Amino acid sequence: MARALSFGAAFGCVYDLETPLPTKQHPRANNMSIQEPIVLDDSDYEVVQDSGDEALFSEDEDDNRLPEVIPIIDDDAELSSTRLPIRDINIRLPDVKEHSVKLFDGTTIRPGDTVELRDAAMTGKKRQSGDYLRVHYIIHNLETDGIRLRGHRLRRCKYHGPIFDWKLNEVVMLLHTTEGDARSHWIQGLEDHPLEEVLQQKHCTITHKSYFASNFSTETYPSFFNRLSDEEKKDWVFHKGKLFCRAVHIIHLSANGKSYNGIVRHISEGEADDQPRPSPAAGTGPGSSEHTGIFIDAPDDAKLTPKHRVPFPVVAQKYTFGDAFCGAGGTSQGAKQAGLVVKWGLEIDHRALQAYTLNHGHAEPFLMDVRDFPPPLTSKEAIRVDILHLSPPCQYWSMVHTVPGANDQDNYEALYTVQRVLRQVNAKVVTLEMAPGLLLKHGREFRQLLNQFWSENYNVRYGVRDFSGLGLVQRRRRLLIIAAKRGYPLPPFPAATHGPQGSGLERFTSVYDALHPLRTLGPQSLDDQYHLPQGKLTKPTYDPTNTHLKGCITTNGGDNYHWDGQRRFTPRENSLFQGFPYGYYFFGSARSANRQIGNAVPPIVAEAMFRTIAAALEAFSHGFIGADDEIEDLYNHLAQNPKAVLPEPAERRLGERFDRPASNSGFRYLVRQKRNTSGSSSPSGSSTPTRRAALFSHSIPIELGPRRDFNEMYRSRKPARKEERHEGWQLLEASGEVIDLSGDDD
Repeated sequence: MARALSFGAAFGCVYDLETPLPTKQHPRANNMSIQEPIVLDDSDYEVVQDSGDEALFSEDEDDNRLPEVIPIIDDDAELSSTRLPIRDINIRLPDVKEHSVKLFDGTTIRPGDTVELRDAAMTGKKRQSGDYLRVHYIIHNLETDGIRLRGHRLRRCKYHGPIFDWKLNEVVMLLHTTEGDARSHWIQGLEDHPLEEVLQQKHCTITHKSYFASNFSTETYPSFFNRLSDEEKKDWVFHKGKLFCRAVHIIHLSANGKSYNGIVRHISEGEADDQPRPSPAAGTGPGSSEHTGIFIDAPDDAKLTPKHRVPFPVVAQKYTFGDAFCGAGGTSQGAKQAGLVVKWGLEIDHRALQAYTLNHGHAEPFLMDVRDFPPPLTSKEAIRVDILHLSPPCQYWSMVHTVPGANDQDNYEALYTVQRVLRQVNAKVVTLEMAPGLLLKHGREFRQLLNQFWSENYNVRYGVRDFSGLGLVQRRRRLLIIAAKRGYPLPPFPAATHGPQGSGLERFTSVYDALHPLRTLGPQSLDDQYHLPQGKLTKPTYDPTNTHLKGCITTNGGDNYHWDGQRRFTPRENSLFQGFPYGYYFFGSARSANRQIGNAVPPIVAEAMFRTIAAALEAFSHGFIGADDEIEDLYNHLAQNPKAVLPEPAERRLGERFDRPASNSGFRYLVRQKRNTSGSSSPSGSSTPTRRAALFSHSIPIELGPRRDFNEMYRSRKPARKEERHEGWQLLEASGEVIDLSGDDD
């Protein structure tokens, strides 16, 4: 993997990992209190131009610091505001809906208003607040005479970690949803709060406009406002100014209550305030849902009218692809298999890039540090692609990284080069693959990564995925990010194609299944320099037909061993376990090849992901989906659009895993999907199977297959003979001819 730009070159300062990085402690950890509100007698208001002082716009205070580690889910249990669980969205007796309610100070609250929730931890500091609630329902219990407000939670950006810039009076909407729940996230994200938890009314605008088009400085203020000091202005705006919400963070909760998936995106135009929506039950006053774009009174399957691309006649096009931190090219191989045009690869390790160029000769190789990308005199058009992938070094972020490594500082800093590449390439869709420890163990840095996407105007989907569900023989769990430039739809993750018995999916891939190419080649596989067994072991035997690989493929091959218990797997076998096609070229010795294999994104996983992304872009270009559509399952989403007529699949070629449209269909990626037994489409269907595999379970049974004779596999276990071993700088052509690569090795 490439070592990348130093923190200092990216942000003007350098931090050594031996020294604690500057952090911000969460404001609620301090003893703070709300300043008494300023009483105004002046009713004469005017528009006040800002002074240009960045300090006035920021909510970042030196003595308000966030914790060293910020969890991806804020612990709402710490708040004094009571979040009541909603098991049934329908309001039934003894509950009834009210059109308004009065607070203790006489203020009238109606649906569509925003209120501030009490927070008992706010003691001691003048600029501090609780969360807020955008009210959608006022519910009166006739038996207890209690009143509760139902709506969506809002939180100041500075309390939500570094995902968003800490601008004054900027808030984010938080929606907690449950994995497997098919209801809209607007429905699932509703919360109930007793009226007693409400502190005061607060004016808030939910907007799709940029910060510079609509923020607190564009509002009207009292005429004396300009006579206040900057600190006094900041106090006044904090307590009495309008809030602005332009972001949504959707947090998906798993069955164990933890979150491994979510979405961070902009408010769409259809969700912004002042977007009329028919809502007969909510009244017609200024606070009714007719004046808010978030429409939750409809049935669960109701959708906002999307803004679709105008459907001009479309010529089928191939989308272009760029691969940053490309290594030996696993991601590019998956992109090629998905039908993308691989345009370039960027890597600093010359051995890995040698392997890349052997397999992707039509792509432009950039041997350089990412901070030097693009090279001088390179045009923007030369690096511009439709789909960009990044795989920054992941060793530092691994869950099992406990001993400091020689490259820790470089690997840490590489994460902060993402924004620079995003800005240079300006791709429509960006993907990123990383060790799951970044999300689960390094919450602050993960949120800073999301901020790099947010700052470049991308909507982001993130999640920890188990790659065995996409046909990989390993239970390889990785953090994936799919980001779409604002104005393009946010593609879903590829749905699982393989699963346990009873899932309605294909059988999990076993060790025996993954090595099928070696069996079909027979004696020819014995002439492969990367299929020469090494060493002798004495390990327990196991049945490879019903077994996942014991551990993941790592840069040294991992702790896996052959089922006869007598040897480790060869680099060629490891490459098949990693999803490479047989015959993929690597560079150097067996040790070097194993490192290139272990660092790679599995091509079969990349292929599934890029097929889904390319199909979403093609559906958008044909006007079948809109830029703001909520898409969790592309083909199920398209099935609801009668205008989305997809071509029948062409006959599969040898070795193809996915259907493709016929060459004369006018499509390159979209194809009519077959329905499987669970009712979902394949490969992009995501209907809930009857049985799911837990993400972090230690073992998953593979559906029993027929017993097999393993003699043919033993024959491929040719003992290493020194006189036949090739040097590290040699590779074999398919014909068996040895070619000289004239390179160094370890």
